[in-house]
Amino acid sequence: MNRRFYPLSCDIKNIVASHRTKRLSADFDQDLVDRLMKLSTSNGNEFFRPYKKGGAGLLLIYMSHDMVHLLRRYWQYGILLDATYRTTKYFLPFFQLVVQTNCGFQPVAVFVLETEDSMSIREALEIIDEWVPLPSSKKLNFIIDHSLPEMLAIEEVHPKAGIFFCDFHREQAWCRWVRGSSAAGENLLSMLRSIAKSKSQIEMENLVDQLRMSEVFTPKVAGWLNKHWLNHLQKWVAFFRPAFLPTTTNGVESLHRVLKHSFLKYYSDRSLHGFMSAVMVKYLPEQFRKYRAANLSLLSSRTFNKEIPEFLRNRPQKFVKHCASRLKRTHDVSVLPRRSQSDDRRVIGSTGSTYTVTADPVNYRYLSHDLFTVDLEVQQERKQLVPTKVCIVQGKNCPIPTETPMSLKEAHKLPLGISRPFHAKPPLSQKRSSIKSEDEHAPEVWQQAHSVMPTHQLARHGAYFLTAADFLSLRGNEWLTDSIMDATIHKFVRNDVQNILHLPSQTMTAILNGRVDLLTKTDFTKYDSIAGTYHQHGNHWTGLITNLQNACILYYDPFGEKANIMAQIERNWRAFMNARGNQRSFNIAPAVDEARQADACNCGIFTLQFFSRMLKAAPSLLPPMKGRLYLSNYLFDESDPLDGGRDDINAYTKLVFS
Repeated sequence: MNRRFYPLSCDIKNIVASHRTKRLSADFDQDLVDRLMKLSTSNGNEFFRPYKKGGAGLLLIYMSHDMVHLLRRYWQYGILLDATYRTTKYFLPFFQLVVQTNCGFQPVAVFVLETEDSMSIREALEIIDEWVPLPSSKKLNFIIDHSLPEMLAIEEVHPKAGIFFCDFHREQAWCRWVRGSSAAGENLLSMLRSIAKSKSQIEMENLVDQLRMSEVFTPKVAGWLNKHWLNHLQKWVAFFRPAFLPTTTNGVESLHRVLKHSFLKYYSDRSLHGFMSAVMVKYLPEQFRKYRAANLSLLSSRTFNKEIPEFLRNRPQKFVKHCASRLKRTHDVSVLPRRSQSDDRRVIGSTGSTYTVTADPVNYRYLSHDLFTVDLEVQQERKQLVPTKVCIVQGKNCPIPTETPMSLKEAHKLPLGISRPFHAKPPLSQKRSSIKSEDEHAPEVWQQAHSVMPTHQLARHGAYFLTAADFLSLRGNEWLTDSIMDATIHKFVRNDVQNILHLPSQTMTAILNGRVDLLTKTDFTKYDSIAGTYHQHGNHWTGLITNLQNACILYYDPFGEKANIMAQIERNWRAFMNARGNQRSFNIAPAVDEARQADACNCGIFTLQFFSRMLKAAPSLLPPMKGRLYLSNYLFDESDPLDGGRDDINAYTKLVFS
C-alpha cells in the first residue's frame, strides 16, 4: 500500500516530532530565556538547558528562596505534581510541584520540559532534590494523576516514597474507559469503587477476588485492569493512603487556572520568554505574597471571643472557624456503657453517628501540625523607619532608615500643655547597658509564664492583673493584649507628675466608636489631660492624649494617621464631652514626629513608645524586640502585691461602671 495515503504509526510520529522541532527552534527566544534565568540567580535556584538538535532536550527549572522555605516546611504532608499545556505557542508541558500549606496550596518548584516522558521528569526531580535534599526521618508522599511517566520518574528518584493517584482523575479514567468498552458496565464500576473504599487489607483482597471471579472480568477487562490498576493497588486504595494527605490534585489544577486566567490572559507575548517572565515576575511572587499576608493576619494576641478555647488561639482562621462551628455539637452526645474495662469509650454524636474515644496521645498530634499553625518564619527582621524633620517640613511623610528611633530630631512643638521629656541620647555605636541587661533576664520571665496555666496571675498594676498569657504576648511577633496596654499606661500615668486620667482601652474604644453613656459620674474638671489606647477594629492599637485645658487631641497611629479615622475620633469625642457638660469644640492633631510601624505585629509596642515619650516619668522603650524584653521585666519586677489593691479595684470599678 502507498504510505503517502496509508501512513504507518511511525510515519505519523515522525511528522509530529518534526513539526514540534521546527516550532521549538527559536534561537532568539531561548537567548532571552537564558538571560532571564541568569538575572534571577540571586532570587533562588535556576537551571536552563536550551534545545539543540541532537541534544538532551529543553529543560527549564526555577525555584525561588520563598519556594524553598515552603518545601522544607510542608513536604512531609504530601507533594502534588501535575502538568498543563497551552501556556506558550510551543507544545511544551509546564509542571508545578505543589504543597498544601496552612493557607491553601502553594507552588514550590516549576519546570518546563520538551516532552512529557519519564526520563525528562526524572531529570528535573533529581535537580530539585539536589537543591533541597529532604530528610529521611519521615516518608515522602506524592499525589499525581494516573500518569505512568510521572509515576516511573518518582519511583526512580525516590524509591521509598509513597505514590497515590488522584481520586477524581481515577474515577474519571474509569468512567471514560467504561463508556468506550462494551465489555464493562455499571457493575464493574461498582466493584472498583468498593475496592477503592476498602478500609482493611482483608476486605480489599476479598473484593479483588470477587472481581476476578465475576462475569465482567473478561480478557479485555483483565488486560486493562492488570496493567493500570490491579498491579498498583497501594496507590489508589483508601487503606494505604495516610489520612492527612490530599485525595485529589485539584489544588494544582486551581493554580493552573489562576495562572492562565489571571496572569497569562493579559500577556500577548506567547513566547517561552514571555511566559516565564509572567511566571517568575508576577505569578510566583503574588502567590507567596498571599501566603505571607494570610499568616501575618492570623497572628495571636487578638481579642478572641471568650467562648473560643485556648488551644484554638494562634491558628489559621479557616481552621478556627471550622472547629468553633462544631463546638456546640459536642454538648449533644450520648455515652454508651463499656462492655469491658479495657474497651475505649464509645459515644453517639449529634448527627447520630457512633465514635470511639480513646486517650491515646496520637489523637492530639494535629495541635502542633504545621498545617494548623501560623508560619512565623515568613516575618523578617526589618530596620525601623523613622520620619525625619526634613521630610516633615517638606510636607512628605517619607520614612528614612535609621538604626534606632532614639535619633529623632527635636520634637515638633504641638499645641498641647504636655511637653516631651528631653533626655541625653547615647550615640548609635554605644548600646544601652540597661537594655542589654534586660535581654539576658527577660526569657526567665517568659519561662515562668510557660510553667503555669495561661490564666495564672503573675503581676498587678493598680486594678490591672497580668496573667501568664499576657506576658507571653510580649514574645516574638505576637500582638499585645489589652491588659498589657492598660497596665503599662497606668504605670506611666501613676508615676507622672502631671494630672492625667487614664481610661482603660475598652472604655476609650467604646467612646471613640460612638458611646456617649459612659463615665456619667466622673468629674473631668479635676484632670488636665486624658490618656488611653484605641483598639481599632479589634486588631490595631493606636493612642491618644486629650488636653482638656486647650481642647486638643493628640492622636498617634503606628501606620500613619488617616483623615477619616481622625474625623471619626474628633466627632465622637466631641459628642461624648458634650454629653458630660463640656461644650468646647475639641480639635485633633496627628503626632507628626513619631516612629512608624513597618510590620504587622508591633503596633502595641509603637503605641506604648509614643506614651513613653509623651509622659515625663515613663521609661524609654526601644521597639520592637528590645522594647518587648524591657517591658516584660518592667511590668514583672515593679509589680504591686497580688493580694492587695482593693482600693484600686474599687476605684477602677467606680470609674468604668459609673
